[in-house]
Amino acid sequence: MRFEPWKTIQLGTGVDLAKALKRARMRISPWARALLASRGFRTASAPTEIALLRVTARQLGFAKGARLSTIYRKLPKLGLALCPAEVGPQLRLQYPEQPPAEFTRIAMEPIRDDEGRLLAFGVDRGRDGLWLGAPHGSPEWWWRGDALGIVAVAPARPSRRPARARSRRTTKRARPPSSRRRGGRAR
Repeated sequence: MRFEPWKTIQLGTGVDLAKALKRARMRISPWARALLASRGFRTASAPTEIALLRVTARQLGFAKGARLSTIYRKLPKLGLALCPAEVGPQLRLQYPEQPPAEFTRIAMEPIRDDEGRLLAFGVDRGRDGLWLGAPHGSPEWWWRGDALGIVAVAPARPSRRPARARSRRTTKRARPPSSRRRGGRAR
């Protein structure tokens, strides 16, 4: 089965995500706020692009739906991956054109909040605006077959460059004097 990327977003932007969401007048549920502040939430250390896709459980082979744990186990078999948690708030910031009444769930490793609940991000647009939520994360959560909105990481496209032949040389070449390190630093 072939999946086309739906949206490409930036991770590792270095901004305070909660403040950026507030400045953009996007709403944050109390549970999403707790996830952003939790020890389990991490952001990328350097700017990077990530291609996302949006699918239904039916497209993944579950016509009547499935538990999240079952859906998550199927993703790698299809060449897909769970999203880093940062995708939730970054997608909310980078998807202001989200259509009304669209509810999207991020396929991610759930994060346990201070009260022990397993939560995962959701990016929604309700009657009252754009939301970053955290509605569920339990592996037992049931996702209907026709419910749109499971976001996962799209597979990396293979490079079109031919692989270079590896050298059979086994000895290291000395660096030219201008590039040698001195005192642990390069010149």
